[in-house]
Amino acid sequence: KEVVSSAGPKGVTFSNIDEAPDGLIHSDDDAHVARCVGYEKSMRVCAFADASLVKATQNQMYRIGAEQTRSLMRQFLASAALTLAALILALLIMVRYSTSGLSDLSAAARAIASGNMDAKILVRGVGEVRTLSVAFGRMLENLRASMSQIRKLAFYDTITELPNREKIKIDGPAAIKEEKIGTLLFI
Repeated sequence: KEVVSSAGPKGVTFSNIDEAPDGLIHSDDDAHVARCVGYEKSMRVCAFADASLVKATQNQMYRIGAEQTRSLMRQFLASAALTLAALILALLIMVRYSTSGLSDLSAAARAIASGNMDAKILVRGVGEVRTLSVAFGRMLENLRASMSQIRKLAFYDTITELPNREKIKIDGPAAIKEEKIGTLLFI
């Protein structure tokens, strides 16, 4: 391989015309670089330029690439942050929606546990929370019915349905006190 003809500044020689890893051929004094393409069978056409111009252009391209990379990275991080914020907001809304009704159910349970059997249960929420509210409401209705049946059995005669001795013992003194005079008679 040999250089047949070259144009450019005089005195520039390329004795090693094997390409470097970057695809360029360096002049003997490393002040110029060339790039060659094959022409016909054994000939190559080469064009060369001042190495400092190539290096400056290369540095400028690296700088532009680095700036674009930083810009893309900022855009990516901003979009990732916005996406994460939107996901967190959506998650909070979903949790609030799916657990709505639990605070009402908890308040009703505390009221019933403290003895207020007339506490109201608001059926709210979705999914399991709603199912739990409905089940708790039915359980409270059954408990009220059972308590009513227990009171009826404890204080009224099952045949005559008149107040029994225990009911009269409880209500009698209050009735006598209200009337200020009276007699209590058991038969």
